Amino acid sequence: MAAVDGGGPSTVVAAPHADKVQPGGCIALRRQIEESAERQREARQARRDRPQGWFARKFAVFMVIAIYIYTYYVYVVRFSVSMVKKRSDAKGNFAQGVAYLVVFHILFAFELWSYARALFTPPGRALDHTSKCARPVPRYSNPNPVHVDSFYTEGDESFSLQGGPPYQQPSPPPSPPHQRARTSSIHSPTSADYTYDYTSASSPPQRTLDDPRPSNTTDLQELNPHKPNSPSDPARPESAAQAYARSYVESLRTRASTHDIERDVDAPTTTTRTVVASTSTAPTTIMTTHPPQLPQPLTPDGILPPPDTGELAQNTHELDALPLPHPHPQRESSYFDDQPPERLSRDTIQRRLNMTPVLAPEYRYCARDEILKPPRTHHCRICGTCTLMFDHHCPWIGQCVGARNRRFFLLFCYWNTLFCSWIFISLLVAVVTHTNTPDGLEISIVALSFLFAFFTSGLSAAHTRLIMLNATTVESLSMTSARRRENAIINAAFQMWEIRGKRQKRREWNNEWGRIGKEANLWWLGSYRRNWEALMGPSWVYWVFPIGNAFSDGLAFEQNPRFDEEGRPRRRGEWPLELRRPLSREALVGHLSRLILC
Repeated sequence: MAAVDGGGPSTVVAAPHADKVQPGGCIALRRQIEESAERQREARQARRDRPQGWFARKFAVFMVIAIYIYTYYVYVVRFSVSMVKKRSDAKGNFAQGVAYLVVFHILFAFELWSYARALFTPPGRALDHTSKCARPVPRYSNPNPVHVDSFYTEGDESFSLQGGPPYQQPSPPPSPPHQRARTSSIHSPTSADYTYDYTSASSPPQRTLDDPRPSNTTDLQELNPHKPNSPSDPARPESAAQAYARSYVESLRTRASTHDIERDVDAPTTTTRTVVASTSTAPTTIMTTHPPQLPQPLTPDGILPPPDTGELAQNTHELDALPLPHPHPQRESSYFDDQPPERLSRDTIQRRLNMTPVLAPEYRYCARDEILKPPRTHHCRICGTCTLMFDHHCPWIGQCVGARNRRFFLLFCYWNTLFCSWIFISLLVAVVTHTNTPDGLEISIVALSFLFAFFTSGLSAAHTRLIMLNATTVESLSMTSARRRENAIINAAFQMWEIRGKRQKRREWNNEWGRIGKEANLWWLGSYRRNWEALMGPSWVYWVFPIGNAFSDGLAFEQNPRFDEEGRPRRRGEWPLELRRPLSREALVGHLSRLILC
């Protein structure tokens, strides 16, 4: 509405389209946008959950067959047969042509044999050996999903594999560079702290019918302490949660007055607790540090009722006046901070291993197939099923590499490396020595054979190393992450030139926990040879020829005794007596020599 003053009485002029503005229109529009975004997310998730079609999964197989036919035509018909028939454009004599044909067909026969075994041998489906069941009740207070399935699969299908909150939720405010994670601090967060759900990125909240905690924005508005209570609301008696919140605030006030607040400045992890202040102050976030702890079982004595939001808001305004001491004063940190970060104490740093009980039933449940997965089994998003001893999904064989066909896949890589290397060397020598009669098809086969020989040789070396460690590609990612965390901790405590100190610290950690990938590997059997024979077989015949069947059913595996029953690593003092003796440098060299020679 607008008032027009023309010297006389005021005239009220209605604003254009004022009759179309309805109360609550912005709220309705926002609700429609959120519903549309939710439908799009569900559609994307449905497409992601749907396995690929048969032709999409087998397309690379037809490419391999076409490459075989093309290679056979160029190498045999155009290159070798011309020598046998003594044509004028031949690049060798009769004997060379016969030798080329014999070697080519021998390697080609083993190449096709190993490829057929890897192609037609299924990796093993978990659904063929287990029945569907309900999700197990979590026995631990933080049943977080295990990130073990990399790009192709999902370890626990209820969660996203990428860390952090969903994109539709506001993120917490970024911390400035060189922030001291080892000291305690108090800061006032932005408005994002009101709505950001810290449990959504790690684990789903375990809700019950008696749980009064808010589950969405509407519930938060109903429990908003800033909203004044209606005069007609009757006075409610103090609940157990309100009494717990009041006693908690009083205990904090008492501890702060006596300066009895203890902080562990060397702990690597930080816990943040946000409490809502009164209407005149902003929420206060208290960050304290504590050492990492193992997940605790859910017992009735360990479950506390959630604090009441209203009573907590009435009592926690006193936290602003608490004289919390700072034993380590911090300098002001800005975005353009040119001062180097504070060094960690090299005497107190510790190796951070994954203490997740990966063998516990709640961590082995597949929500897509609704089964309790066997150990080392993961869900393949491309095939749409859980694969036994999942290694990776190989498009060249059109299926996953798992417990039943992993040996044949490695033999295929071996024979393909020899086959492509022979083609590359023989053709390259002939093309270089006979430059007067160049052949474009032969040159293309030289380039193609070099590409595949280089690719399969790398695969052969990588998978040979993994098999000797008794690890899969998925499990090797966890080992790589552990090494990166270890390097980051050591580099933060030592200078770049302190190489001897870094080695000494790693040696201390190895004596305490074992070497990453070996003693600290859940499936380490004690030696490279035992690991190799567990998959490839006891005789060299199985290491060369793709005969027989798999030596592992993919359902049960021998476990490293250095781990507990649920798959958590233990310190050397908790190992069996025959494994506790730490190896010196001389003993380690002798032990490795015996393993190689045996």
